[in-house]
Amino acid sequence: MIRINAQPVHTSLPDKTPLLTLLRDELGLSGAKLGCGEGECGACMVLVEGRPQTSCNLPLWAVQDHDITTLDPPPPHFPASRCSRRTRRQPA
Repeated sequence: MIRINAQPVHTSLPDKTPLLTLLRDELGLSGAKLGCGEGECGACMVLVEGRPQTSCNLPLWAVQDHDITTLDPPPPHFPASRCSRRTRRQPA
């Protein structure tokens, strides 16, 4: 099992499948993009256990039982953080 954006994900894709394929083709997440396909450009960057990793060349077997964070927005049922809320300044 892989946890993507705090959600458990089970897949029947082959272990050699790149993580990017699972994210985009199977889950419909569009934050990570296919760029160079070699892990050089960073368009496919995700966080694996909080560390930046390129997902175009990262096989699924390497991320089993790990937490993956993408650039995709959280599902609607996630509470908004204070940082994302706009605050209006009161006139002085």
